[in-house]
Amino acid sequence: MRTNSALLVAIAVTATACAATDRDVFIEQGATKLGGAEIVDLVKGNSLQGADFVSYYSDDGAKIVKLGNGSTVYRTWRVADDGSFCETLVRNNREVCESNYYALDGEHKAFRPNGGSIDFDVVNGNRVGIRRLTGEEVEAVFTSAREDFKGVNNPGVTAVGEWSPEGQLVARWKSRNNSGEVNGQLFIENNMRCITFEQDLDPNPECTWVFTTDKDDTFVSVLPNGKVHGTHAISPLN
Repeated sequence: MRTNSALLVAIAVTATACAATDRDVFIEQGATKLGGAEIVDLVKGNSLQGADFVSYYSDDGAKIVKLGNGSTVYRTWRVADDGSFCETLVRNNREVCESNYYALDGEHKAFRPNGGSIDFDVVNGNRVGIRRLTGEEVEAVFTSAREDFKGVNNPGVTAVGEWSPEGQLVARWKSRNNSGEVNGQLFIENNMRCITFEQDLDPNPECTWVFTTDKDDTFVSVLPNGKVHGTHAISPLN
């Protein structure tokens, strides 16, 4: 009985190891892996719509993903120097430059590292309803305006600031245990909103991308690591 049990276990392990993945099956059907330029042609300016997600790949390298649970994830994509298509993953913001996209007779699929398929349809345009601001738009938003900020990456932090026509900031902030006032200066770098503070809080400028739904005057700022920095309600100066 022990010999038979061991044999059955060995057979089961072998069968599992040899089981074809979704990717294997798609390739056996004749699917081919897409190159970097082909992926760019597929996704740039379009949305990928799956069962529980919609991803929009903007022309300027933003990847905005609306998940089935209603949450939004902010990521990036780019073309590497060698022509590879690179994108940061939804789960951990890790950049991957190896193609996981395949095509067969007009059908496209992406695959996870374990070979499981991610099925989607390619839809023209932005189906997420959120876009990233250009540098010019960021400058227009954060000058001659009042800003009401609520922290997301640092919950409990709020601030009320006034932006001059020259992009100078005077803000009163408070957290659960502290409060104060800061002065800063706006500048734009790689389409990001960057602020240098006069107070020696941090020697590095605070730089974030800014996103909008174009439905109201509330904006979302996102750090380079993909985490949401906070929300910004903008109104005219009194």
